[in-house]
Amino acid sequence: MKHVIAILSFLTLTSISNLYAQNETVASSQTRILNTYFEVKNALVAGNSNLVALKCKELETDINTLPIEKMGNDEKDLWLTYEKEIESNIKHMYETNDIAIQRKNFIDLSEGMYKIVKSLKTNSNTVYQQYCPMKKAAWLSEVPDIKNPYYGKQMLTCGKTIEKIAPRSK
Repeated sequence: MKHVIAILSFLTLTSISNLYAQNETVASSQTRILNTYFEVKNALVAGNSNLVALKCKELETDINTLPIEKMGNDEKDLWLTYEKEIESNIKHMYETNDIAIQRKNFIDLSEGMYKIVKSLKTNSNTVYQQYCPMKKAAWLSEVPDIKNPYYGKQMLTCGKTIEKIAPRSK
């Protein structure tokens, strides 16, 4: 009887450990996606259209390597709801070096990313949703300081933080 209990305990701990490892893989992929999104945002702030295109290609790769099969059903359904829209905006951003077109597509990319971060808690640190009243558009930031990706140097600090998204529970 002691052997049976020991075996069942071992199997339970192994299953929990495997589930934790799978969730960590998903979580680390989601963190990488969010961090690359921030790099796209920062390239827009700098007005560097070539870097925007490069980081968008990287973001596309990050999204394509997300282990969706390891997500729970609700999480997977939510991700799949926004994935195609996000990928479409990313593609439009890396197919051009026109910063105005990249910034226009960043509006929709940011909306999709906000919905995913807010719903799935993909962030390991606080994320700030910030808003530009001139563009009537929001974006996500890893820092509380306003650095406007829609206008760059022209109106660098134009905007305000409208929401703080707390990090996921560890």
